Amino acid sequence: MRYALICLALFTLGLASRHYANPISDLFGKYPGDTLWAMLAFFGLGLLLSRYSTLTIAGIALAVSLSVELLKFYHAPWMIALRASTFGYLVLGHIFSVENLIAYSIGVVLAVTAEWLLSK
Repeated sequence: MRYALICLALFTLGLASRHYANPISDLFGKYPGDTLWAMLAFFGLGLLLSRYSTLTIAGIALAVSLSVELLKFYHAPWMIALRASTFGYLVLGHIFSVENLIAYSIGVVLAVTAEWLLSK
């Protein structure tokens, strides 16, 4: 139940980071949203794969993040149409960015740290 609430909070914060002006986004641009996206991936996978270790889930979350970023090089018409939708844009993005990979890595590290703190 805790992970489901964390996922809901991260989803809400991620959307808010893209739609409302705030000091963090003013300073870091769109990357806080990318960081939250990776945290959501980590906790969502943790919700689904609760039998796995934190490090395994972190590795899978990083692999999913890298895969989604690399998918931006794939330009089939159906993928372009999917990315044009709100859902596709939020989940898949549009343009490959090394900075996104950094933001995803930071997000997973923050999520692992948060999980560690919550477990104490």
